[in-house]
Amino acid sequence: MGYDFRKAVMDNVAKVGGEKFVLVLKPTKESTYKNMVDVLDDMAVIKLKRYALVDELTPDEKALLKDKVKLAP
Repeated sequence: MGYDFRKAVMDNVAKVGGEKFVLVLKPTKESTYKNMVDVLDDMAVIKLKRYALVDELTPDEKALLKDKVKLAP
């Protein structure tokens, strides 16, 4: 994932406050095991303690992401 992802997370943590911030991770069907490990490694690097793994994107989330990532139907 890298620096851009970590910076985006940390910017939002600063806005909300570390104790209130929860990152919701929703891997797509196209995600790989390596993708998930990379995200979890980033959580360790930035010392984010509150995150949740959720198994499915909602139709609204799919619509939001349609131009950014290739999603399986």
